[in-house]
Amino acid sequence: MKYVEKHLPAEEQTEILFNKNAKRINPDTKEQSCSKVIVKNDRETYYIRVHQGVPYDPLHSYGKKVQDLETKMMQVSKNTFDFYMMYLNTNNSIYITRARRGLFND
Repeated sequence: MKYVEKHLPAEEQTEILFNKNAKRINPDTKEQSCSKVIVKNDRETYYIRVHQGVPYDPLHSYGKKVQDLETKMMQVSKNTFDFYMMYLNTNNSIYITRARRGLFND
């Protein structure tokens, strides 16, 4: 087994973070991310920030208190991720509604 383990390809993992405006951010900054994509061996996993079981809305009244809120990153489908990113990019509430529905249906 040691021979096989030596020749297995190393797992490469890349994390891509996005801020509240759907812009890519540097992982070293202290800016809070609203969503992320983890790419591991050419497989993408999508995450969005949720608060109390619904997608986190940075434009809502509690949007500026993200450090005080109990939020977490939740794995979602690509479709739900795309709707959430469209909401962050356009601020059109139909997209966060679709992301919320997708979150419940995942």
